[in-house]
Amino acid sequence: SETMDPGNYYLVYQPPGHNREFDVDPDRENGAFSSLKTTFGESASLAGRPSSNCAEALRQLIDNILCDDLCVITDLTIEAPWISVEQVDNLAIGDKLKIKGKTNYAGEGTPVDGRLVENTFSLRIERLNFDITEENAAMQLATVARVVPENIIPYAGERTYEFAEIDTSTWFAGTYMATVTNIDTGFSESITFTVGGEGVEQDSATLQVPSDPLEAPDTSLEPLPPIIDYSEPVEPEEPKSPGFLLAPLAFTAAFILRRK
Repeated sequence: SETMDPGNYYLVYQPPGHNREFDVDPDRENGAFSSLKTTFGESASLAGRPSSNCAEALRQLIDNILCDDLCVITDLTIEAPWISVEQVDNLAIGDKLKIKGKTNYAGEGTPVDGRLVENTFSLRIERLNFDITEENAAMQLATVARVVPENIIPYAGERTYEFAEIDTSTWFAGTYMATVTNIDTGFSESITFTVGGEGVEQDSATLQVPSDPLEAPDTSLEPLPPIIDYSEPVEPEEPKSPGFLLAPLAFTAAFILRRK
């Protein structure tokens, strides 16, 4: 069902009758059923009909008294694919990281049509604090060992998966994203978590964390000395008349009084 779109489907099982020959036979065009023909002269077109009408048309022809074919019709649902990743608590540097979860993807096997089914999951770890991945050893952890879903959960249509533990002792503190991808279909799901984040206690006596090469350098500058003005002072010119200064002084006094 990997190539089928999600939705509801009718499943028709039709064996021949006592003569071991089909009295009702569907015509196939371009990989789809286009019409129904019979050995007793009746037919039905399936073009443009919804699936429920097509199933009903087949049932009516098989119920004909001239037909000894048998028919069983049931319905099934193809789910949309999903992958769940179990949320990871905040980790201290040096803790073991375990990525696991559930999915409705089938595991490994060969169905009746002979097509090999092997949905393989890969894990990618990325550090979100910086964009320069080449300079961070933790972000170069691109792909961990791949796994195949197994351990089916009865009556739920789900399987579990888990990756091997990852050592974080060489990682830098920050926020990380773990992405689980089905490499056969491209479908993926992600979670984020922190390593050495706020609120995580660490023993500085036993844990030596390397300095982060991507941390911004200290750009603080020494204070500059005060600027001293060595220019010659300029003496004011003598007023030409007493009234020249009285008017500005009077205006200033009035302004100050008004403010008070």
